[in-house]
Amino acid sequence: MTEGLSKKLETGSENIPTPEEIATVFEELVGSKEYTEGRKLEDELGVYLWEIRMETEDGHTEYEYNRAGPNPKGKGLQTAIYATFYDNDGIPISGSSVAKLINNKWNTELLDLQFP
Repeated sequence: MTEGLSKKLETGSENIPTPEEIATVFEELVGSKEYTEGRKLEDELGVYLWEIRMETEDGHTEYEYNRAGPNPKGKGLQTAIYATFYDNDGIPISGSSVAKLINNKWNTELLDLQFP
């Protein structure tokens, strides 16, 4: 990890989202659809990995929150939520960043996700 990113986290120039803030972003992304929670990993700074899964007509979508900075799973460069789309056979067909924390504000307008 770069020293600059580490300093940003140490000095508090980037806030680490609370579990409630992350859940709010997940709910904004999935709308009124139900989802199941997968792994949720935390360290002394808070949640660094959180996965949820939502069933769709054509398969399912997995959302994964990753926190920037050092954590037991590696070194994230940006706090973001990624979506991976799977077909009915469980084969990944595409994926993308769907939300990023930029200047302590969540940007969820990265991908137009519309679910019936």
